Amino acid sequence: MVNIDNLVNEWAYRCEKGYPDMDSPSDIRLLKVILKEQDITIPEFLEQEEKLTSDEEDLLGHIDLISCPYTKEEAQAIAKNPNLSFPEKIKKINRSCNFASYKPINNLLLYKGYKDGDLESFSNELQNIIEDVNIKDREFFLNYLEDKSKQINFNPELGKRGNLFTDAKKTGIADSILTKLVKHTTQDSGGKGVGMGELALSLLFKNVGAAVGKGDLSLDGKEFEIKGEGATLGARPDTVSVVNLENIAKFITDEYEGKDLTLKKEKGLTKKGTPKIETNLYFKGEKWTKNKFSEILADIYREADDKDAFKEALKQDLKNIDKVEKNKMSPAVDEYFDEIKWEKGELEIQRGIALMNAYRYMLVEKFTRFLAHDFGAKGGNIGEYIYAAGDSGDPSANALEIVNQLKDAGASFEKISPGNLKPRIGFAPSYRGE
Repeated sequence: MVNIDNLVNEWAYRCEKGYPDMDSPSDIRLLKVILKEQDITIPEFLEQEEKLTSDEEDLLGHIDLISCPYTKEEAQAIAKNPNLSFPEKIKKINRSCNFASYKPINNLLLYKGYKDGDLESFSNELQNIIEDVNIKDREFFLNYLEDKSKQINFNPELGKRGNLFTDAKKTGIADSILTKLVKHTTQDSGGKGVGMGELALSLLFKNVGAAVGKGDLSLDGKEFEIKGEGATLGARPDTVSVVNLENIAKFITDEYEGKDLTLKKEKGLTKKGTPKIETNLYFKGEKWTKNKFSEILADIYREADDKDAFKEALKQDLKNIDKVEKNKMSPAVDEYFDEIKWEKGELEIQRGIALMNAYRYMLVEKFTRFLAHDFGAKGGNIGEYIYAAGDSGDPSANALEIVNQLKDAGASFEKISPGNLKPRIGFAPSYRGE
């Protein structure tokens, strides 16, 4: 069903006078363009306006919208070129009209601290992605970039969930442009990936700019790390040793001796039926899904005669999975392991070990500004994020402050397993929060 109010509002917005004039050929052509953009067919209108049935008339309606250094005469010359298809004509006109976008984008990125090859390539990319947007929307966007008095700050709440699209809409910039900006990805001159939202944050918010130090960006002049859906916090989980199950298996009741807790290499099949060797987890004589490891730990803890000894054994095992000093696993376990409330069960254990790794990561990287969002190949891509920061001046205290804020905000992580005790952070339903 056609939303007439929205259609009329869009039509009025694009009209030169701010309202449609039924006696104006350009306004009638403009309506035809909008109907085609929204894939709307109104037979009665088309019957009354037979002159608007051709692509060339549509093109004239598009040209009527042009308000930039590119003249209507030049656009009309392209419209009459018999060697170009209708889409080619639209694209060529848009591209020529969009030349004026490069300078304000480039100037702002330069002001934000981008340099050399990144400055040029990012400017070109951002210019290109707004090529086909509504011209009035583009003009508003460019004016926002050029007028610092109109620009707003990025002020996420500490330890809270937010939405990047909701924050970005406060700029007044059209959704069509915001969506393109936020979802844009690229690489910098060093080959490092620039994820969704990063360039958008730099462009849209005056207190966000190019990276200082190791962060992806800067926020209020400080290192600002951004993690997308399913991002690792440090090394990939599969690069870390599998936890030693023998030490914690000792705390399983005697009736399961010999078949208590182990990993076995067994023959299996891929989804396509091809033979493979797989590693399976067995607990109390039964095969378990490996990502139910937190449930197994909770079960052992509940039944253990000496619960403190069990926790101490696991604590040592966690310290031993990554002995590289610079990776800070051992200090992180020493400082955070006791924060886990074991009596609350597997959800607390899952999250506690995941947060312990987040703490380890912050100790290594020393970030004071951290944001995780849901953009990614497997993400919801609705703009959801969690923001955390630490300003104590001490890296350990900052790390703990950030992790506690992540916990308060309900941050979720990939389920732990014997071979994955450095789980990825994310928002997907398969990740377990509270």
